[in-house]
Amino acid sequence: MPSTGAVPNFYRGYRANEVGIYGQDDWRVTSRLTVNLGLRWEYFGPPHNFQPNIDSNVYFGDGVTPFSCAAPPCNQFFPSNSQYYSYEAGATFQVHNTSIWNKDLNNFGPRVGFALDTMGNQKLVVRGAFGEFYDRIYNNVFENIRFNAPYYADEVTGFSSGVALGALQTPGLLTIPFTSTAAFVNPTFFPGGLPKPVPRHMDQNLVSPYYMQQNFGLEYALGKDWALEANYVGTEGRKLIGIVNRNTFDGRVSFGSTGPLAARPNQIFNSDNARGNYYGSNYNAFDLTLRKRFSYGLSMNANYTYAKSLDELSDVFRSRTLAVSATDVQNLRNDYGPSDFDIRHRIVVSFNYNLPVFHGNRFLGGWAMNGIVSWNTGAPIGLYDGSSDSNKDGTRIDRPNFVGPGTVLGAIQQKILPPTNGSSAGRQYFDPTQFVSAASCLTNPAINVNTHGGLWCDPNLGRGAIPGPHFANVDFGVSKSFKINERAAFRFDANFFDLLNHPNFLNPDTAGGANFASPLFGQSTSTTGDTGGHRITQLAIRFDF
Repeated sequence: MPSTGAVPNFYRGYRANEVGIYGQDDWRVTSRLTVNLGLRWEYFGPPHNFQPNIDSNVYFGDGVTPFSCAAPPCNQFFPSNSQYYSYEAGATFQVHNTSIWNKDLNNFGPRVGFALDTMGNQKLVVRGAFGEFYDRIYNNVFENIRFNAPYYADEVTGFSSGVALGALQTPGLLTIPFTSTAAFVNPTFFPGGLPKPVPRHMDQNLVSPYYMQQNFGLEYALGKDWALEANYVGTEGRKLIGIVNRNTFDGRVSFGSTGPLAARPNQIFNSDNARGNYYGSNYNAFDLTLRKRFSYGLSMNANYTYAKSLDELSDVFRSRTLAVSATDVQNLRNDYGPSDFDIRHRIVVSFNYNLPVFHGNRFLGGWAMNGIVSWNTGAPIGLYDGSSDSNKDGTRIDRPNFVGPGTVLGAIQQKILPPTNGSSAGRQYFDPTQFVSAASCLTNPAINVNTHGGLWCDPNLGRGAIPGPHFANVDFGVSKSFKINERAAFRFDANFFDLLNHPNFLNPDTAGGANFASPLFGQSTSTTGDTGGHRITQLAIRFDF
């Protein structure tokens, strides 16, 4: 606890009210046309703790502009005329027992759909639908406000005058057993002043994030038991929840990381991990399916999907680059690109076939086989440079610069690395020599970006610019039934997952391959199934009755 150094109370018991009301009607307009209409209203109430006077949140100031920096001289990039930053500059910790953020009461979600039998014989059917859906803010987003001052302080410290503030120092800041709580507010350990808290900030103007989904499709009967289906599917995510560090700005540390020129808009705390409706997304896909209903012992489904998913952030906490906030806090669109889960092409074929051998023979018949063949392109790689801060906002999460010939996709090479200690070291998925550090855009004139007088820049490489390795897999199974009578039978199954034992390399990851600062940059060093095995054989006997 910042005021006393005592251990805080960690326990929380949050309560919230949620309501959902809906109405729906199916209207058969004609024998060929059916229309579905609906409306849903949802309310997701702000949570409150069952213990009063314990939860703290950050609440914005009055937004008056211009506002001044902490002490002159001011950084030339200090956003004194920005109302967005003025709200942040006047923000304070406040304890509220109810309504941590404003109640959102206008969550009306319409639904409409139709199905049209164009010829009246179910030969060609057209379907379409649209709906608006509101999303509940899951608990981990807001429960971290327990780490806010004044009853808790999440701070970062490590060295004092070049000496580690750890158990090796006498007396130590950290002791085992942990009895040194008073040391955390002892100025002896912090001659430059006590560390400032890093708040978990729920935007007081938060509203429920929502999605608009639509689809349109055709289904055509090709012949007996065969059908071809083509569908468009789209989703637009709006006011999605994500984290932005609102207490920094581009160019803040261009003149050094300490001193008045590096001052933040709000002097009470350090980085402000604000959760708010800062992000959006778009998904569009074309889906083609050829389907055979079960007849003559065979059923089959073949599917191809072309899809494109774009956003600035794909998950509140699980960024591919380990970043908590956007790479450019003043330009979130700098991160607009393929989603972390974007799979551009995907093909899946599955079948089940009852073999027409010894049909009707209780002992020799009853054979069947099935399989699933799948292939898809890879999801984007989250490239970043952990060694430099090109836009000088105080965080090292910026992407490297691309300086290779042609397009960035030309950097993909997929070379198998020579074995070490008798086993493969992995795959050099892309050429690391075609990339340079994030900060190189300040000194390399060939990288054509705005350098703001040579003081800060955003690198030229877009988010998700390189897709990862593709995925291919074959699963196969064979079964034999032993019929006892009309109501009972034994069945033996032999299933082979990853039948061909094909190595599917994973994306270069944040532990090395995705980080420009790592000697493993560009390498994929693990494959799908490394933790659970590759080809898996499963044998089973089951009794049906």
